[in-house]
Amino acid sequence: MYRAIQDAHAAIRYMVSNAATYRIDVDNIFLAGQSEGGTTAINLAYMNQTEANVLIPAGIADLGAINTAGNNLLDTFNIKAVFNWCGASIDTNIFQNDTPIPLLSIHGLLDSIMPVEFGNYINCANYSILYGPKSIYNRMKNIGICSEANFDANGEHCYFPSVEKDNYIPAKYTCFFKNILCGNCTTESKLSYNQKPCSEAAPVSIKEINN
Repeated sequence: MYRAIQDAHAAIRYMVSNAATYRIDVDNIFLAGQSEGGTTAINLAYMNQTEANVLIPAGIADLGAINTAGNNLLDTFNIKAVFNWCGASIDTNIFQNDTPIPLLSIHGLLDSIMPVEFGNYINCANYSILYGPKSIYNRMKNIGICSEANFDANGEHCYFPSVEKDNYIPAKYTCFFKNILCGNCTTESKLSYNQKPCSEAAPVSIKEINN
């Protein structure tokens, strides 16, 4: 988990450092991850070094700081929003008002790998307790950070039988990201798929620019 945070941090530092080459808008960096990738996205966005030292105490001694490994780049960055697809958090206390980053989570209620609320990873007592999207949503709502959670009653780990995921999942998170770009974010938790068209949820005006 600690190495994953370091690798993701190094990758984004590289992209920010080479923003001109790759035409990256460094003011609008979004993270998306599935399963352990979702967990990595959450940790990268919300966990600082002090929290990492407490939650993963051997990490810095064995592997160094979370923001210096992988390359020698010193670029800093801010995350605009996060999409967590069936991932979880090691601790809900990493969600603080100093990182008010909107989060969308999609999760199946029958997931036996990542807990919906809290529990051991893969239901194995030898693994750490993780906190799923229900716990994350409640924490973020309580401290006033915009969060959306979408649950599937029959969904398993990253598998939702009642929805066509190849269409619904991209539409859902890209619309969520678009809302953030448009300055809109609605805190809600739901067990359904009735979704407004993205153009209706986040209307934008089109302005022609002549160069």
